Amino acid sequence: MRDPRIPNAPRDTSAEAITASACFELYKYTENEQYLSFANDIMTTHLSEKYVLDPQVTAPFIFDHSPGNWSKQMELDIPIGYADYYFFGSIN
Repeated sequence: MRDPRIPNAPRDTSAEAITASACFELYKYTENEQYLSFANDIMTTHLSEKYVLDPQVTAPFIFDHSPGNWSKQMELDIPIGYADYYFFGSIN
């Protein structure tokens, strides 16, 4: 979230979805509005055209821009199912 290469750093929609999900859950336990606000901000960004997979791409995914294996520099900046999974987990 604080990569010095931003705005040119690779995106990670799975990390965003996990973070939003965690903040929503923390809000349930603490009722701290900062968690809720941060999670909602993430979700608003997450649902923008910048992160949602182009509808013309025929793939069983919703979000683009996830990393598969940073250490081997494989599967970078692609749609990966766990971004979708954590996104749906965060909206429950």
